[in-house]
Amino acid sequence: EQLKAKLLASVGHDVQLIGEGWNFGEVANGARFIQASQLSLNGSGIATFSDRARDAIRGGGSSESGDNLIRKQGYINGLFVDPNALN
Repeated sequence: EQLKAKLLASVGHDVQLIGEGWNFGEVANGARFIQASQLSLNGSGIATFSDRARDAIRGGGSSESGDNLIRKQGYINGLFVDPNALN
């Protein structure tokens, strides 16, 4: 809520915050700080999404580039309104 309030004050209107809530690596399970996981963000006003949703939005997979990224075009880069030659 504090982060949301600061952003609101700085831009003058509501800001949509969306992130990938992961619990992994050396900081897993709150080892070094509170992880921004789906569970810890519950009620904070910050939304999370999955890697599958991210890939559908941006296109491709987590480690794809070049033609594969273009071929697997996502929603945000025009899949439904501006198809490319590879899809």
